[in-house]
Amino acid sequence: GHDGQLSFITPLMDIYRIKSLEKHLDSSYKNEVIEMIIKKCEILIKGAIKHNNNEVHTYYENLKNSLKI
Repeated sequence: GHDGQLSFITPLMDIYRIKSLEKHLDSSYKNEVIEMIIKKCEILIKGAIKHNNNEVHTYYENLKNSLKI
């Protein structure tokens, strides 16, 4: 990434994206929502591993595993 990216301005933006997506798990787009949440979890997990943040890593790994289609 680079300094102009929105994710640098708002730390952990994908956390907010996941929270928004979770509100739509009961919609007719459930499978698509789950796929997107899993992708966002994978992004957060990679960052958590890179920055040695075990709490974030564990939380989003568990969330990702609980949503497997």
